[in-house]
Amino acid sequence: MSKSIVIAERDNIAAVLDKGKVDEFYIQRGEILLNDVYLGTVDKMGFLHASDIQGNKPLEQKVKHKERMIVQVIKEPTSNKGPRLTTSISLPGRFLVLMPNETGINISKKIANSKERARLKSVVSLIKPTGGGVIGRTEAEGQTDSEIQDDLELLLEKWNNIILQAESAEPPTLLHRDQDLLYKVLREACTEDVTNIVVDTAFALNRAQLLMSNWNMNKGINVTLHKGNESLLVSTGIVKEIKAALQTKVNLPSGGYLSKLQKLFL
Repeated sequence: MSKSIVIAERDNIAAVLDKGKVDEFYIQRGEILLNDVYLGTVDKMGFLHASDIQGNKPLEQKVKHKERMIVQVIKEPTSNKGPRLTTSISLPGRFLVLMPNETGINISKKIANSKERARLKSVVSLIKPTGGGVIGRTEAEGQTDSEIQDDLELLLEKWNNIILQAESAEPPTLLHRDQDLLYKVLREACTEDVTNIVVDTAFALNRAQLLMSNWNMNKGINVTLHKGNESLLVSTGIVKEIKAALQTKVNLPSGGYLSKLQKLFL
């Protein structure tokens, strides 16, 4: 099964297409973005659920009013709600995910080979700090020891920079923002079943080709620049799918429909 990735940097929207139909959207807009890491104080600007605070103590013992803490955005703000936050920080890399406040090493269940799973655990354990947690992503399978170690070292450097900034910063302060849209989409969505990537700027084309080459993923994937008078989102039909997804009424094959309120609870 082949898939395509469309990255419209002009609109900050990307999509994964399966047989010409949108399978997944990526949208990067607003001042507060998914996976942002902030230094904040316990207040009312963001929503931090009790279950998203580490530890087994009662809530009143976990946090205090105006207490400083490092939190990550796990749900972007809406018109009437602030962002949802967590203290369980996760920093994704190309092959690994660093969970600095967790423990242990876990490997994606999609990596079925027991020898490969053991190898990846061994490689990560060589440089993983005591007390930190690491998840081996599916993309780690088959990568060299040095590539795995380089990925982890880069993530550890990011976390150390977050800690250093937090020591001197005054909340609320953005401590870390994940990579831009193109980088994130290629990192998260460019799997082995992707055969085609289309971008809408020459700069994006050059960056995509460079990243694919650095990640040894430039074989079998065609990276092209969209040309034509219509925008990339219009020419690929993605605009129509976005409008359909935002409709207040969803028609069913049976002739019935779901209202927006009903759809939210499905």
